[in-house]
Order: sequence, then structure tokens, then C-alpha cells
Amino acid sequence: MLNILIVVVEQFFLYLPLVIGAFVSFSLLKIPNLCLEAAFLVGAIGSHLVLEAIPALPLVIKLLMGTVVGFAGGALVGFVCGLIITRGLIAHLLANIVTVGLFSGISLFLIGGSFTAIGQHESGLTLIPCAQHPEFFMSSIIAILCGACMVYLLTTPLGKSIVVYGNNPSFFEQHRMSTSSVLMAGIILSNAFAGVSGFLISQTNGFIDINSSAGLVLLCLTALVFGKKTRGILQPFVGLLLFCIAQQILLIIGLNLAYFTSISSLLLLSVMILARDKTVRSVPTDQLGV
Repeated sequence: MLNILIVVVEQFFLYLPLVIGAFVSFSLLKIPNLCLEAAFLVGAIGSHLVLEAIPALPLVIKLLMGTVVGFAGGALVGFVCGLIITRGLIAHLLANIVTVGLFSGISLFLIGGSFTAIGQHESGLTLIPCAQHPEFFMSSIIAILCGACMVYLLTTPLGKSIVVYGNNPSFFEQHRMSTSSVLMAGIILSNAFAGVSGFLISQTNGFIDINSSAGLVLLCLTALVFGKKTRGILQPFVGLLLFCIAQQILLIIGLNLAYFTSISSLLLLSVMILARDKTVRSVPTDQLGV
């Protein structure tokens, strides 16, 4: 039982930055963001390449550098996607598809294939070692810091502007303010947090697999729907915790992990159908529903 609890908590902290990033785009900005998967990969690959290039560094410096590079890698994906939307005037979904395709090819080129192993203790996640889970403490600290940054962000003018954009995008135009700046900042932040999760998970697993990002958007949506009743900043925290618990329960009853994506889809569909407004007879304008 204790081992299961540790696994749940460990998964929670590893995926928390990713789900926080999804919260910014899906729940606050209320726009589609398929680039989370690309940001996750670029964050993982970027941090790996930088740490591999300069191995003779103290663990503390490696940890800080890996986190910053992961954040910057995800932010780069968000910047490119935001640029396509705001300057290229391309629809959100199409811009996401183009960005994902672009960085998919770049990721393959950077690691020379679809898979690469990561050297043991390459990052500083083992700074405070634990017997069975050596990366647990540092990954949890980084995830908590990401959560604290998000909580603080929502108290700033930028955070409040992102919330306003999600509720009424035309507000800024009516007051002769820059809509594109708020949108760009939100997309960059969203994907930057995903890049941090890419760094944490790749270093914990000891490898980078191009296919490891598949299904991450579904994971984020499921977690956000699970936490929908809490609203506010608690939504990604509560939702992800419930998702991790549900995953472990399904594993305990003997579910094959190969089918977990399908089960997640069914869980998401079931929750959304049960939670929808029964009085509404037409397709909602908010296509995300989170």
C-alpha cells in the first residue's frame, strides 16, 4: 500500500508542471493547445543535450540548468505557435498542428532517431537521494515551485489579463489594448511549464522516446475535467491527483497499460457527459468544455 502511495505522489509531482501548463491554455485562455506534447519533448531533449555537453558541473548547477533549459525549450515551442497565431493570423488549431509537425522533425534530428538513453545521474535530481526513488525529492520541490509560481502569477496583472482573455477576448480590443500580447504570453507560459515536466520525466526514466509524448494532451484534459468542480488554481492539483489515483486503481485490478489511453478517453467522455448541462440542446460554443 505504501509503495502504491509513493508511486501516486511521484507521478503527481512529475506531471504537475505539465497539467499546470494545460490549465493556463485550456481553462484560462480557453484555446486548444496540442503543442503541449511538442513542448514536453523539446524541454526533455534540450535539457539532455545541454547537460550532456557540459558534464563536469556540480549537481546543484545541473539541476538549475536542466530546469531552466526545459522551461526555455517549452517556451520556445509556445513562442513559435503564438507567433503563427498572432502574426501569421492562422487559426489556433491549425497553428498547433503546424507547430507540432515542425518540432517533431526537429526533435528527431536533435537526438538522431526516435529514442536515446540518458546517462545515469546526468541531472541534479539525485541531489537528495532516496533508496527506491532517488529523484523523488528534487522533482517534488521543482513541481511545488512551479505551482507556487502559478499561484503568484494569477495575482499579477498578467495573470488577471489571461483570465479576462479567456472570458472575453474582445475586451482588450474594446479598450485599445494589445490582445496578441496577452495571448502570446499565455501560450508561452503554458508550454514552458510542459517543458519542465519533459525534463523531470525524461531524467527520471533515463531515456527520451519521441513517442512518450503521445496522449499527454488527453492526460491533461482528463485531469482538468476530474478537477473541474474545484475551479480556480486548485483544478489542476485536485484533478491530477484524482487521475493518478484512478490510474493506480486500474493497474491494481489488472488493466494492461497498453489500453490505458483508451480507458482515459472513456473516463473523460463519461465525466463530461455526466457533468454537462442537461438543459442545453445545442453544441456549446466553448468546444474545450474544461
